[in-house]
Amino acid sequence: MMFNLFDWIDYSINKNKEKEIHCLKQGDIISNRYKIENRLSSYQQQLDTDPYLAIDLKSPEHKKVVITLLELPTINRKIQKEASSFFKQETDKLIRLSEKIDVVPKFIDFLEGEECFYVATEYIESTALSQELSRHQSSEAESVILIKEILMSLQILHHNNVIHQKITPHHIIRQSKDGKLLFTYFGDLKKIREMNRSEKTMGNPHIVRSPYLSPDLYANQACFSSDIYTIGVIGIKKITGQGLFDIGVNHSNGKTLWRDHCQCSNRFAFVLDKMIEHDVKNRYQHICEIMEDIKHNW
Repeated sequence: MMFNLFDWIDYSINKNKEKEIHCLKQGDIISNRYKIENRLSSYQQQLDTDPYLAIDLKSPEHKKVVITLLELPTINRKIQKEASSFFKQETDKLIRLSEKIDVVPKFIDFLEGEECFYVATEYIESTALSQELSRHQSSEAESVILIKEILMSLQILHHNNVIHQKITPHHIIRQSKDGKLLFTYFGDLKKIREMNRSEKTMGNPHIVRSPYLSPDLYANQACFSSDIYTIGVIGIKKITGQGLFDIGVNHSNGKTLWRDHCQCSNRFAFVLDKMIEHDVKNRYQHICEIMEDIKHNW
């Protein structure tokens, strides 16, 4: 069995929630540097769990940071060592990437405890995009503006050869100070090496199927177009006020009947439909193609 990094994180997070293990409390200090202030139960960030607000005691201004805790596998020492090495490698990549681009929160530090990892990230005053997507319909113009905003930020990730793979409205945040959209819970999602673990010793990661994730992701065939699919679904949510799973399907061709739930021009409907094509070959391959179509029509 093989898992990508964030499949493992999903599994670890749910294990933590089941067991309530390794809970940090106010005043705890991690690695003689990060002092825990309180739990951030409403803060959506890189790892999509309830992280902790902490103070970086070694920074001149005692900056606020976010500490996220992840359980190490406890099956055997070999798996622990491989998971630790892989996670450190991937986190180092995220730290370097976040220093180079401004559409993701900064990854600051990676620490390892006895039975867990700690990841320190930049604290950003923000709101999740999910709070903007209400049950009410938005106009076509508003939907186009949002799609363009998201794509402009996503294009920076793609230009750096990063496929997000886990975009949902919870994983896009709007920075309070300037309204800029940032992506969280992302990474250079490569496969954890084969560890020869069975379902009896490991158990399957708890992965909840999301309407925002493309069919090719579930088939482990991620590509840039996988992220484009997700943004198309967000566009449909914006203009209809409904999630993709709540909208009917034409059983003869498998197409989602989202057009029946909003007022939308044929030209914008064409763009959204092409973004959410199940067959990757028929979907937009690159963001520049979408921006070109939007540029000519709006």
